[in-house]
Amino acid sequence: MPNYAVMSPGNYHLADSYANPPYYNRKYQRKLAPFKNIRWKTAVVNERRVYAGNVSITTHDGVIKLLPDTIFKSDLGKFDRFTERGRIDVATGDGEDIVVLKTYADRILEFKEKTLHIINVSGGKEFLEDSLKYKGILNPQAATHTDMGIVWANKNGAFLYDGKNIRNLIETGAKRKILPATWSSFIGNQSQCGYFPSKKQVIFTQGVTGSYSGNMYLFDLVTMSWIYGGNKFSSAGGTQDQTNLLNYPYSYTEELIFGEVNGSNIGIHFWDDTPTVPGGVDLRTKDVDFTQPGVQKLISKIYVTSKEADGLTFSASTNGAGDFGGTYHSSNNPDAVTLSSTSLNTGSSWGVTSHIITGRNPNVYSIQLKIAGNATDVSFAINDMSIIYRMKGAR
Repeated sequence: MPNYAVMSPGNYHLADSYANPPYYNRKYQRKLAPFKNIRWKTAVVNERRVYAGNVSITTHDGVIKLLPDTIFKSDLGKFDRFTERGRIDVATGDGEDIVVLKTYADRILEFKEKTLHIINVSGGKEFLEDSLKYKGILNPQAATHTDMGIVWANKNGAFLYDGKNIRNLIETGAKRKILPATWSSFIGNQSQCGYFPSKKQVIFTQGVTGSYSGNMYLFDLVTMSWIYGGNKFSSAGGTQDQTNLLNYPYSYTEELIFGEVNGSNIGIHFWDDTPTVPGGVDLRTKDVDFTQPGVQKLISKIYVTSKEADGLTFSASTNGAGDFGGTYHSSNNPDAVTLSSTSLNTGSSWGVTSHIITGRNPNVYSIQLKIAGNATDVSFAINDMSIIYRMKGAR
């Protein structure tokens, strides 16, 4: 009697008609031929493999496929061999293309236009660890590597991934260092970020080509502080197109460099943070409420430690009014402040100036300090500002 062991719909076949039937406990392996050609828009190396995203492949049969939302990994240790076995589909058909891939530790960050996918590749096995909306980017230059993690920017903020967590750098807990409206108006489709390794600083450029503004923000990864600079990337009137920011690989400090169009030529520039005469200065603190926003205070004196503050003046305002030129309890603005002195220390060594608040102190809940003017010395610096106050008792 024949052995009807293998069946296909509507037909029976004898078992010995198959060379390697699966029921013989032999693992059936199909040898996949490598692609004839593979092209990609972004790629990284991790775990001795190349991970290529947003690809165009030419199969062994000569068929060309465009896969803008797919990642392929190479064979282990063979960076130029890609097969169908290495296909990684995290989220396809969502209408978003892969913009850039970045790698940190044993993770791959797949940046799409609106979404960030974090892929764990430890041990050669890939799985989706997290998928985050509103963390995508619109151009590949909006993300960069640092020695503390991956930093990127979009209209929702500037972010740092340290291998475990994602932090929004324009926020600290429940407080914002930069207003969302200010940041979203600064970041555009062509904004870029670059890393300055010697000082652990990240630079974010506005990136308006054709009429390039040259404006930038600088974030210090050590002090976790921000600095804004206007017209810092423009060398000839602010009308050049700028290339991407990158770290020069043939320098032991890996300086940050960029190219800038000048007529029919492209000039290469190094990021230079050598101090120059600062010129216009407008430094303002946040509105300080001494962690008691609902309690009135009696503010009597302010001390400022500074040096080389030629051309600069000191002023203050209360209760978030932003009026630094009036008088306390004036008819124009009761929140403005009159100081006994607006001058700062102009000596070459650190010096402390005292600023006594004159007039009445009605209904003071918070105070904001300002240093502004046209500085004339490159050594201008501020060490600290101290406010002498006491809480008013309830009546």
